Order: sequence, then C-alpha cells, then structure tokens
Amino acid sequence: MQAEKTSMAGIFFPSSSSSMNRRFSVWRVVSATMSLNEDYLLVAAIDFGTAFSGYAFSTRDDFTKDPLKIQSNVWGAGNLMSQKTSTCVLFDGNKKFHSFGFDAEDNYSGLALDNKHHGYYFFKQFKMMLFDKMTLKRRFMLEDAMGKKMPAMDAGIPDHCLLIALEPEAASLCCRHLPMNTFQGISKGGTVDITVHEVQDNNSLRELFKANGGNWGGTYIEKAFRNMLAEIVGNDVMDNFQATNMMDFIDLLREFEVKKRNFNSTMSQKITFKVPIALNVDFKAKHGKDIKDHIATKSQYKENVSWVSDKLRLASETAKESKKFIDDDGDVLCSDMFDKHVETGQPVEYGKSQVAESYCPTSKAATRMTFEVFASSERDPTFVTEPSCKKLGSLQVDIAGSGTNRSVTVEMSFSGTELHVQAHETRTPDRRTTAKFDFLG
Repeated sequence: MQAEKTSMAGIFFPSSSSSMNRRFSVWRVVSATMSLNEDYLLVAAIDFGTAFSGYAFSTRDDFTKDPLKIQSNVWGAGNLMSQKTSTCVLFDGNKKFHSFGFDAEDNYSGLALDNKHHGYYFFKQFKMMLFDKMTLKRRFMLEDAMGKKMPAMDAGIPDHCLLIALEPEAASLCCRHLPMNTFQGISKGGTVDITVHEVQDNNSLRELFKANGGNWGGTYIEKAFRNMLAEIVGNDVMDNFQATNMMDFIDLLREFEVKKRNFNSTMSQKITFKVPIALNVDFKAKHGKDIKDHIATKSQYKENVSWVSDKLRLASETAKESKKFIDDDGDVLCSDMFDKHVETGQPVEYGKSQVAESYCPTSKAATRMTFEVFASSERDPTFVTEPSCKKLGSLQVDIAGSGTNRSVTVEMSFSGTELHVQAHETRTPDRRTTAKFDFLG
C-alpha cells in the first residue's frame, strides 16, 4: 500500500498511572485541540507497555464497515506466541538503535554468548524507570541491564500525526462496540489502569472517575518468581547467572511467562518450569552441592518445591505459603520480613537514635535473639531476601527467662557513612549490645 506521509495517523498509549498521568495531561490538552486530517487512510495504535509492547491498525474503510476489524502483528519467541513483544530495546556502541522486543533480547543474548555485549546498551522494562519521575528532561539518563547510562530518546513521530490517549479511555471507547456482556479481565502487564465512564443520552461519554492505576500488574509476579529463586540459590548466584548467562536468563523468563498466562487460582497440580542447567552449575561451583540437595535443607520449600534435572516443580500454593511458620504459641507468622526503621529521604539527626522498635522471640526457650541488619534500594521492600536488599551484618542479644512475651528493643543512629545499632532486653535497659556497620564496606 502506497500513501503520502500525511495519510497515516498514530495513537500512542502511555500509562495512565500516578505520575505518568500527570506528565501526559498537558499532551492530552494539546491533542484534544488538534484538527486531525479526516482524510487519513489508516490509523495505527502503538502501546509501549511496561512488560510488553505492540501495535494495531485499522483502515478508514474497514472502520466504516466494522469498527472491530483491527489488524495486529503476532510475535514469537520460543514457546511464547503473543500479539505483543517484550518491551526492551538494544542500542549499539554508538548509541544507535539496533533492535526492539524479542529481537533485541535474542540479539543481546547472542552477543553475550560471544562476549561482545559490553559495548551495547540493553534496556528492559524501561518504562517503569520513569514511573516515579515527576520532571523529565531530554537529557534524562536511563540505566541499562549492565548499569551503563544513556539519555532517553524521543519517539520521533511528527506532532501533526500523533494523538496521545490514555489506555483505559481507549479501551472504554472500544467496549462500546462490543456485545453488552459481563467484562472480566486480569492484568498481565506491568500496570493496572482503571477508569469509569457513563454513556449519556446523546451517546457521548461522561467520566465518573478519572483514569487511574499503579504498577500492580504481572511484572510483580515475575519479580516474585525471581525473588523466590534468589531465596533458594542466593542473590549472589542469581546475579551472576543473570550477568554471565543472559540468553539462559531470558529463556527462563519466557518460560515463566508462558506458565503465568496459563495459571489460574483453581489449579491444584504442580507447575513445572524448565530451568537452564547453568544455574545449577553456578550454584554447585559456589556451594559444592546441587540445588535439589540444597532445597531439602530449606524447611519452607522442601515440601512444595522440587528440582529434577533441569526442571523446577512448584506446588500451586507455594508463593502464598513459602514464608509461613508457626511459633511456640501456635500463631502463624511470616519469616524474612523487612521491618523498616528509616527510609530514603527521611531527615535524621546526626548521632541520635531514630525510632526504637521492640521484637519478641518466637521460641519460648530462646536464650538469645539475632538481629540481621539490611539496607535496600527500594523504598518499601517486603522481604529481606529481595534482590534490592543488602545485608550489612548482624548482632546478638542475650535474653533471660523464658516465654515469647519477652522483648528486645532496637535503636539505630547514623554517623556519616556508618550505621550504629543498639539493642537491649526491654526490662534491662542498662545492658546494651552495640554494633557498627559501614555502608562503604
């Protein structure tokens, strides 16, 4: 099909979530006042999603006859077939565009196998890097998979051919052409976007609730899966596997994506993943044993997780049950929880103790309590086993008596690059245990 440059219009779907919504509000006003050429022969919609991206198009003739006659592309990557491709992009050493989507993943993996990837820039799920940024400039720097930085770039679509629409608003308009049945859905991407519209008597739409949402989508499930693997093999092994076996790591995430799409809450059978042999090789090189033998020593996993050759088998309830345990009083508790004492950006007084927190033993017969101190690059981590968490050290406090009603109070203070921790049994405040941790190592 041949057409002049002015014969095609594009619609770009940004995230409607949180700060993204605020940043694009100006563009929506500008777009609403544009007089788009009604002679466009074709309209293409581009969705840059958090996890996956895609496009679709419709000709003016098709839309007139059937508004739902829409064409889209189908991508393939291993066992994964999808109308969207992975949201990742690869640039060469000169910072020139190389490839996008599954092609970028495959190309970068091939370069990594040949150890030629160091000069390239590989960005994956880069949209979430912008999620909390209130002010964006053309020279804003994005960090790639290996920590190298590169300025964010414009899409390059001419303004007079571009209309920016929020995704849930576009979906609302599409729903008007669908049969009036019950609509059900689940997020499989990186964000959840919600809006509520009311159809007026004159067939226009009234917005009851503005487009809103957050990063609560399927990428959180992928993150939880990686965290679980890191809990089993260790963050250091997982990080090394990702850095030195990029193709295997990408294949693992694709395998997980296929299983995730077929999962439902009523499943009772075990879920089987194919895991690259390289992960077990890395683990054995560091610990001198296979992962399957190591799992048997971890009480929270040995009943619900098994490792056979290159297969990982999970009980369907593993994600919910893996960190639960019962204390001596019969209460159900959760292990490895990150209890925050101070957060990034919070003002602290030099050398003065911050908020004091008290903790109780889970065993009635315990004679001491061990406190492990962690720092995280995330504002609100859930577990200390997450990849963002770094262990600074630990300290032990002797406790007298018996029972789970005893408590130890922990206080923290900051002096330059050092963190000072004091802990004492609550009923004997004069007997203090202290430790000092240096953030610079």
